[in-house]
Amino acid sequence: MVEDVSSEDVETDPSLIVCKREAKMMAGLWLVQSVIMVGIFLLLGYDRTDDPLGFPMGLPSWYVLGGIVPAIVFLFVVIYLVWTRFTEVDLK
Repeated sequence: MVEDVSSEDVETDPSLIVCKREAKMMAGLWLVQSVIMVGIFLLLGYDRTDDPLGFPMGLPSWYVLGGIVPAIVFLFVVIYLVWTRFTEVDLK
């Protein structure tokens, strides 16, 4: 027979709490990055036949400003968050 165990009866592992917090942080950051990148793509690149900023690095400016620059910026944001906000979890 399986007993009905409520969530108050089960002790939550502290490492699970840390992992869930860090996963929520990264999911939120991913959502922000995606909205920014897609927003720039739509604002600068949608229905455009000319490129007013020229072609930096041989690529369309909407791609450089919407894809490459935000990816590099958010890479450094992730590195900063990992160094400052993440904690070492002792798995048993």
